Parts: sequence; C-alpha cells; structure tokens
Amino acid sequence: MDISWGSAPRKQIAEEWCEAQVWLSALGADYSGATAPGSHRLPCFAVPLFYALNFGLRECEGTQSRRIHAIGTDVASMETNRMDARLLLVSHASTAAQRAGRFPADDPLDARGHAEAEAARTRVALPDDAAVFVSPAACARETALALGLAATIDDTLADLNYGSWQGRRLADLVAEAPEALAAWTRDPDAAPHGGESFSQLVKRMGTWLDARHAAIMGTASSLSNTNRAPHVVAITHATLLRAAVVHALGASPAVFPRIEIGPLSVIELRHSQRGWTWWPASPASI
Repeated sequence: MDISWGSAPRKQIAEEWCEAQVWLSALGADYSGATAPGSHRLPCFAVPLFYALNFGLRECEGTQSRRIHAIGTDVASMETNRMDARLLLVSHASTAAQRAGRFPADDPLDARGHAEAEAARTRVALPDDAAVFVSPAACARETALALGLAATIDDTLADLNYGSWQGRRLADLVAEAPEALAAWTRDPDAAPHGGESFSQLVKRMGTWLDARHAAIMGTASSLSNTNRAPHVVAITHATLLRAAVVHALGASPAVFPRIEIGPLSVIELRHSQRGWTWWPASPASI
C-alpha cells in the first residue's frame, strides 16, 4: 500500500483529515477492505491517515510512522483549539392564531401556549454559557421567559413580513385571492401580500447566521463578548428555522414550503471549515 505523503504541508494534511473524519462518521460505513472505496471520493491526503488510524501503523515504517504520529498530534491540537459555532434555533410555542389558521399579527401566547412552553422547559436542555437572542414578537419573548432564558431582542429574528395578509384567516384568502395564494406557495420570490418573499427571508436569515459565526471567530471586532459566545440560542419563528435549514444546506428557496416545523421545535446548526451544517438535535436538546 502506498502511503506516501508527497510534499503536502502538514497543516493541509491535518485539515483534510478533519474533513474526512466528519465524512466517515456521517457515512457510518465499515471500511474493512484493502482500499478506500473510490465512490466516496476521500481526499488523497485522508487515505493514508484513514488507514493509519483505523488499521494501526503496522504497514507504516520508520519515518512514515513518525510523520503520521506528528500529523495526528496536529489534528488533536486543531480539534482542541478551534472554536466552531453551535447554534440552537427554537420555534416559539403555539398561539391561538396558529390554531385558528390565521397569519401572525404579533400574537401573544394564550394559556395553552404558556403551558406548552412551561412543559418544554423540563425537556429542552440548553447550554449554560450560550448567548440567547429572541425575536421581538410577543410570542417569542414569552416563550423565552417560559424557558427561563434572559434573551436579547434581535430584530433580524422577526417573523416573515406577511404584509396585507397579517392577521388574515387562510380560509378567507383561499376564497378571496386563490391565485395570489397559490403563487405565494409555489414561487419563493412571490410576495403578493406586499411583504417579504421566502427568498428574501432566506437571505435575511443567512446574513444573520454568517454574522453570528463572524462574531464567534472574532472577525467582527465591534461586537460584544456576549455576541462572541461559542454557543448561541435563538427563540424565533418556524419560518426562520426553515430559512436557516435552506441556507445551511445551500438549497433552493423553492424547497421552503416542504420543510415542516412545529411549535417548540429545535434545530441545531454548527459552523466549521465546511460552513454551516444541519445536525439532528441531540435528545437532551429536545
């Protein structure tokens, strides 16, 4: 087996291995063969590291073994020192307007919504050192309080602007403006209500996500230490959780209506050298 490193810098090899390690974990595959499956297109630098770390160093001799050990040390150092962003997005508890099939109009939580949020407090585990942000909407602020969170209001986390449809019943719009409603549900750029389109919301949320990562990495020097916390929690709306998933996956905004987010749902996003990735929320966070 050829495990030659060539002239690749050690840091580059280590970075490639970090990427490959994530891929291998995600694939959950059993690599027991003599060669790495070509269909998974592992980086060339990751192949020898993969064999060294999964099958031992018995096939590596002399200088090769020492170089692999040194690279492994660099990988461990990189894993320890890097500061990846971890973000938990939580949709607010249900409102009477939602249950009545009405578009939001800054509705507060009713008794049922408060009870749901209070019950969620016992099952939603949030990082103690997280910076917490919240939509300015009453339902989101009341959800944060019910969860025991002291949150900073962030206008960027406001719900989709529904324009003239704000507070209207969906059933009424079906009867009054069926073509406009159909266009809105099919075209992510459509905003017949005069408010915000799905595409615009995805762009808004993407800007917010990237600003959070920039703050954590220290590239936004004007932001406070609170904004630099490596863990972030945001209490917001289902529409913004959808937009965050679309942005993280680099998907078309056209898939927006096909992502279902219920009240008090939790989505976890992490940012690394690969950019934002969508992680299944851990059981302790649901």
